[in-house]
Amino acid sequence: EYLDSASFYLSYTHFQDGEYDQAIPTFTDLKNRKEYREDATFYPMLSNFLQGDIDGNIDEARDYLISYPNSKNTAEVYRLLGNSYYRKGNMDGAIDAYQNYVYRESNPNREDMYQLADAYYRKQMYDNAIQNLNGVATTGDMVGQAGNMLLGLSYLKVNDNQSAATAFDAAASVTYDRSISEKALYNYVILANRNGSSAFNEAVSASQRFFNEYPSSQYTNDVS
Repeated sequence: EYLDSASFYLSYTHFQDGEYDQAIPTFTDLKNRKEYREDATFYPMLSNFLQGDIDGNIDEARDYLISYPNSKNTAEVYRLLGNSYYRKGNMDGAIDAYQNYVYRESNPNREDMYQLADAYYRKQMYDNAIQNLNGVATTGDMVGQAGNMLLGLSYLKVNDNQSAATAFDAAASVTYDRSISEKALYNYVILANRNGSSAFNEAVSASQRFFNEYPSSQYTNDVS
């Protein structure tokens, strides 16, 4: 009488260990058991995503949301769907799915929030991008550095140069990704020079800092 339960938890253990080939066949069999049908549908979909089958994940996520609109997994399915759409270059689909994810999740994943903000940026919805970067842009990790860079670019689009400069300076102050640090510092230098005589000392200091940190940069002539 415990065969189905034992099979489910064994498959779940295989899944958590990344042994998808052992987990999925049993989950597939358990889709015929009402008690396990929902979870036995969710985990194979998640495994497709983790293994890079983006198209398969999109189809299965759509079907899952139709079949189980009030599932405990709904927020996560919307996250996977938004992530998959983003990776496919479908910014409209990514925004729609991620909005549903954020609505249901009190502590959304920062990498996904960066992708939502980037989707808004690419759709020229810059205020939305800025709003969604509030919890992303930090100096504590690579995601935060990329978030500050995107935040600076977004502020430029809404003509808030001071906020853009602050974001670029934050992105340039860490070196998780040196290419981002370089581009951010270059943008900071450009903004400092735009401010004219009132920021002359800042512009000179920023330029000297750029030469010291990136002497062979593609932007050296521009800074000179």
